[in-house]
Amino acid sequence: MIIGVYGRIGSGKTTFCNYLRTKGFYVINGDKISRDILMPGKIGLSWVIDAFGHEYLNADGTLNRKKLGEHVFSHPEALKRLNAITHPLITAEVKEQIDAHSRQHIVIEGAVLYATDIVKFCDKTVVTKSDATLKRIMARDFLTEEEALSRINAQEIYEQADFIIENNGTLPEFYQKIDRMLDTIL
Repeated sequence: MIIGVYGRIGSGKTTFCNYLRTKGFYVINGDKISRDILMPGKIGLSWVIDAFGHEYLNADGTLNRKKLGEHVFSHPEALKRLNAITHPLITAEVKEQIDAHSRQHIVIEGAVLYATDIVKFCDKTVVTKSDATLKRIMARDFLTEEEALSRINAQEIYEQADFIIENNGTLPEFYQKIDRMLDTIL
């Protein structure tokens, strides 16, 4: 069983996946993969720098994520260009991890699951939703309200999921909703 979980930034995707990890699922973290493919020495970083310029590199050769993020989240065409570079690389890595862990239940965490081909690997999909998204990401990422809103609004969320799980209550309530979903599909 492969479950894909998506939702807006700060909606509870990571909490969802961490809970499934305690249930024996192998977790594929799309955000981690997206960071890994842009590390020094990786082809993804080379392609991003070719597309956007050396001004997005730190002195140590790492990607200046904050500067690139400010640029792409305020210029939709730049975000599309970045996604055209990174999405195929992320998809390929997800496929490799699925193949390596094919004997386990798997959950794939991806904020833009439907914007990539990754959704095709999933048996079921889940979207997490929360009314507290803005507050969560402002606190977590030390963003202004304007910066947080630009990131939230840049994410295309397709509510085509098999399950929608609201994350507006307590943590135990969120876990109960996940357990009910698992009872339905496993």
